[in-house]
Amino acid sequence: MVIALFFLGVTPVMHDFWSVDDPQQRQAEMTNFLKNATLFGAALVLVALSGTAWPYALNIGL
Repeated sequence: MVIALFFLGVTPVMHDFWSVDDPQQRQAEMTNFLKNATLFGAALVLVALSGTAWPYALNIGL
């Protein structure tokens, strides 16, 4: 959950594509923003699935 909160707070600050004037730089910042948004979503999925047992774990746990 900490990783999801990290991405939620850092992504709009580090990749503020809406304030960039250069079109090429804006596209690069938007791409990085969307990458971080994807990682945020993946972190939320991992949080949601962390409470369920994984059938292929073979009783190996951390």
